[in-house]
Amino acid sequence: MNKLALTLAPLVVFSIVLSGCGGGSTNGPATVKVSGTLKVGGAPKANVQITLSPIGEGLQAASGNTDDTGRFMLTTGQTGTPGAMKGKYKVVLRSLAGEDDAYMNQTEDNIQRSESGTETVEPDQSNGEIPKKYEKKETSDKEIEITGATSDLVIEIE
Repeated sequence: MNKLALTLAPLVVFSIVLSGCGGGSTNGPATVKVSGTLKVGGAPKANVQITLSPIGEGLQAASGNTDDTGRFMLTTGQTGTPGAMKGKYKVVLRSLAGEDDAYMNQTEDNIQRSESGTETVEPDQSNGEIPKKYEKKETSDKEIEITGATSDLVIEIE
């Protein structure tokens, strides 16, 4: 039995070490969960890609798409780590209305399937247009600071 224990001990230790690797937060940046609503002209805005572009160094951009009620959830980095890193950001907005491939991250709730099996996205229900200045970090004057987890962040654009 001692010989068996000596043979299995390194395997057990190796398994314990491996189980500590590859956890959710170790594969990406340290983030806090962030979701909320985008409002343009006071009304929720659907079909918009929101990008939080870092101000300063040490942060990664976070992004998400609004659903048909203007709600969004942010993810960070190439691996899509849920949330955003704490820090200051410029808000960059891009309308997804009319773009064929822009709905990759949309939920099933705002995708309709026709009888032929093709998918169409419900049209934007709000009347407000996104001013061009919000399309680039260099021209956007909207800044926000992420200080902690939130499910009710409201980004308002006039």
